[in-house]
Amino acid sequence: MYKRQEPETPPCLARPTLDAPIRLFALGAFLRHPVKTFYSRRLSLDLTRTEQGIEDEEVFDFDGLGSWGIRDAMIQTVASTLAQQIDADPHACLGAAMQRLARAGSLLLPPFDGVWIESLTAELSEPVETYRRLLQAFPQPCPAQILRLARDGIVLEDSLSDLREDAGGNRVRLRLQASRLVVGGDLKWSHLTPHWPAHLAAQLDGPVSTHLLGPDSHVILNPLPAETAGALLDQLLDGYLQGLTALPPLACKTGFALLQANAGRKADPRETYEGGYNHDGERDSHPGYRRFWPTYDDLQADPGFGDLIERLYRPLFDHCSPSGETAP
Repeated sequence: MYKRQEPETPPCLARPTLDAPIRLFALGAFLRHPVKTFYSRRLSLDLTRTEQGIEDEEVFDFDGLGSWGIRDAMIQTVASTLAQQIDADPHACLGAAMQRLARAGSLLLPPFDGVWIESLTAELSEPVETYRRLLQAFPQPCPAQILRLARDGIVLEDSLSDLREDAGGNRVRLRLQASRLVVGGDLKWSHLTPHWPAHLAAQLDGPVSTHLLGPDSHVILNPLPAETAGALLDQLLDGYLQGLTALPPLACKTGFALLQANAGRKADPRETYEGGYNHDGERDSHPGYRRFWPTYDDLQADPGFGDLIERLYRPLFDHCSPSGETAP
């Protein structure tokens, strides 16, 4: 008779001594990949199967990995060009970026490239055009906003150089990216979490709206009071230190699926974690999940699971439900 093997006890180390300040990117990466962060920062191990940013992508014509990388390269090139020349033709910018990739050998060779290039251009045209319109609506770049928060055992130090404002002094952050942020009317929370720390930091000098633009999606993170944003940043810093001390029983997609299910929305945290017919679950994204929490029941039974979700994911979930908005 088969006897289920009990999972191992997750490792718990001494509280880390950080010899340098962390940046907003590190907080965002922790929220998105908490187990991976523990392994890489405390154990110097990278056991993930795919490159960061790719694992959530839909297969797009050929292989999903290559298409995501190409979209991302094009998006970043176009965003940089338009930010410097806000009256530039977005379609011409896309064409120039594609020609650069073709010269670098990143695209299929003729005659196999025609349909693929057409599809890629169609997918990126709308977010690029929206990005250009927003640049024109907020034409004035703001001086870099310097951030330094010193807390017990940790220092957050960074700068925000991508803020813009209009004639009325209304400030925004504009982020153009390759990933779909909304699929089937549902937010892809795993793509929002990396932007959350920077959105909070931007509020410390006054209200800022963050516009996240991707294929078929435009998500707006609305401003928060500076005091609220500062308290939430403190909470993230505390969670980051906790997550480097003990392997956190936390999985981003699964955590948000649980919040959705508890709010009466269509979501299945068990399937999100364990997978289902013909698709992997989040536990397959890193070996640490299968080793210490092989099932959703194991993860949910960990005493820290619910608390971490409430402290680290609940604020973003509540902010976007319904205070955040998906632009038409």
